[in-house]
Amino acid sequence: MKRYKLNRDITKWEFSRLNRQLKKDDIVYEYTDNTYGSVLKDNLPVTYSIDDGLFFELPKSMLIEIEEERKINTLDGNKHKLNIGPYDPDRDTIKIEGTIYSGDLFRAFSCFSDIVGQILRIDKKENGVITVTNLSRS
Repeated sequence: MKRYKLNRDITKWEFSRLNRQLKKDDIVYEYTDNTYGSVLKDNLPVTYSIDDGLFFELPKSMLIEIEEERKINTLDGNKHKLNIGPYDPDRDTIKIEGTIYSGDLFRAFSCFSDIVGQILRIDKKENGVITVTNLSRS
């Protein structure tokens, strides 16, 4: 589920469906259930929390998507932060440390869930081709 930070204060006067005033940098979550076509084209359905069943809509121009930052274990046992963006199902891509990867890369190792926790080494990036070694299987 995508998270968004507000780029300005938003009042109940501007958006009557708000339960409370929202402040700049407050976090809202993308609403992914059915909206039955009620959301305007330039707006996004959002909620106050992940498990909130009620949504309200805000203009996309007021929202800044927050990329996830995850910690990974490296071969030397140290923990490092890894900047992982959200998966884009329309393009079948995910952005990791500024590089956009195709979902096919992960499916080439059977399926995405099988690759979680495995150690991969990117050997080379050249002409749109990424050469990867799965160190967990070598």
